[in-house]
Amino acid sequence: MKFNVFDSIESQILRPERDLPYVFVGRQQELRSLENHFSVISERNHGSSGLVLVSGIPGIGKTQLIEKFAREKENTGDALWLRLHPEDLTDGRVLTLLRTALRLRQSGLRWTDVEINLLGVKTNIARDQRYEDLIAGLDQLVQSKQKQPIIVTVDEVQKLRLPQAHILSTLHTGTPKLPIMVVCAGLQNSYAVLQQFGLSRLGEIIEIELLDQADCEAAISQMLDVWGCTAEDMDRDNTDLKIQALASSTQGFPCHLQSHISALKVVIRERCGNFGTAEDWLRVGELSDYKRNEYYSGRIEALGFPNAGIVMHRIAKLLNQRMHASFKTVSSADIIKILNTVESEGMVEIDKGKALVRMIESGCLKVEEYSFYSIPIPSFQQYLMSRVDPYSKTVE
Repeated sequence: MKFNVFDSIESQILRPERDLPYVFVGRQQELRSLENHFSVISERNHGSSGLVLVSGIPGIGKTQLIEKFAREKENTGDALWLRLHPEDLTDGRVLTLLRTALRLRQSGLRWTDVEINLLGVKTNIARDQRYEDLIAGLDQLVQSKQKQPIIVTVDEVQKLRLPQAHILSTLHTGTPKLPIMVVCAGLQNSYAVLQQFGLSRLGEIIEIELLDQADCEAAISQMLDVWGCTAEDMDRDNTDLKIQALASSTQGFPCHLQSHISALKVVIRERCGNFGTAEDWLRVGELSDYKRNEYYSGRIEALGFPNAGIVMHRIAKLLNQRMHASFKTVSSADIIKILNTVESEGMVEIDKGKALVRMIESGCLKVEEYSFYSIPIPSFQQYLMSRVDPYSKTVE
């Protein structure tokens, strides 16, 4: 089982609530799909093989998957990695980032509109970035002798707007003799957003699922070794049971696993390496719950209703159990049942109609068509909207 631990400065900037190191584990099937698509684009020597879309609910590991793939290709020299967000999708911004990446790679490429003082004193871009043309820049790159495939990752693609969609279309259409692979990551509504802007010709759709129990156990076990807690120092049988219990409590959610591992690191440091008692493991459990809640407070709780993190986690489990054709689906009755369970456990009283609308509007849930008591309804979303106070102008 392959396993990687890396300090991702870029991820830390985007996800400040996550502690380093970030543990990437599993996802071998998804990585193979990305590898196969990259091979097709490289062999065709063109970037028009369609977008790759990685979708899933918040915290399921979309960003880490696309960054893992792109980083490895960049580190091995197989591709140049251009890391973007929707706000970066302008002609000038894309070209600036591309030039920066090329300079860091020390490719030797000389752009006609860029002067670089070898002593690092002067860097001048002759044309105003607002008037730079991405197509012309890509054509210029084709003329260089040291070109290589480019992997463009675009995170949070559900936030895409029309001007940005034009730039994304230019990248994914590509330029002859310049392989460009565009990999997008976003929430469940990302396909609908891409389709709205005429970008529905996808080369690959990867819907992220929860991690296997074995992957979570391997991650925790390996981190104990990394931090010096070897089998000689602890009761191996008891440790295995504790690892299994801790892995099970993550329920396969990558952000939960990250919270557990971050908590494990803190407790091991607190104990100065003398880790392994029942109290130590109890402390890890308490701290990981705190870190997980802190994570949700900044991400999923923004949906606007209490305990959204718990609700979304349970929905994630349900989505992984449900298969309808090639799409994961869930009915309104299923989600109402989950909300009722959370409510009956005394956690919070939830306005279920508004909670469901929030989840759909945010893209956390895929909108599918359902029937209710054999009465066809146009869409799940319209059914949910019918449950909201019609006199309310906004969903609170």
